[in-house]
Amino acid sequence: GVILVDSSHPDQIKRMPFIAKQFRQYALLLRLLPPAMYFGYPRFFGICSGDGPQNSAEVRAALPAIASRQCLPSDLRTIDQEFEAFDLDANEAASAGSFGNIPLIVLSEDPNLPNPGLPPDVSAQFHSTWSQLQLDLTHLSTNSSQVIATGATHYVQRDRPDLLLAALNKLLPAHH
Repeated sequence: GVILVDSSHPDQIKRMPFIAKQFRQYALLLRLLPPAMYFGYPRFFGICSGDGPQNSAEVRAALPAIASRQCLPSDLRTIDQEFEAFDLDANEAASAGSFGNIPLIVLSEDPNLPNPGLPPDVSAQFHSTWSQLQLDLTHLSTNSSQVIATGATHYVQRDRPDLLLAALNKLLPAHH
């Protein structure tokens, strides 16, 4: 089976032109921050907090380790490389076609949470479009379901690891 965790969609850039400005600003930030990380500025200003809106006690205990990982220049370079390769990756994903009847679970962020990086009107438009893109992903298989991760941001695996574990358990064959 396949689990998509608040996954990108091949058409997201085309269907969300209203965030192009923020996308460009974020891409620039990804290039400017790594040198500043060597001097500890992002960590000092709390940019690498790793905090989510409803983190469990286990996740809160791991936040220092998450923040440390997010404050590594290599982490931002990896995200930057993801941005650079997005068009190529999107074209490849779009040409992959259907999964047939392979079990597919789409875990999606909570569309009711504010998006701190966007003005409220753009955030509402983003969530509406993102929700539709997530629903579209369920059409990749005739055997699919979607789970909205209440209280989770894009980082569902961090904010709601219980839902990821439940999805894994649903797909794993029972061992007797």
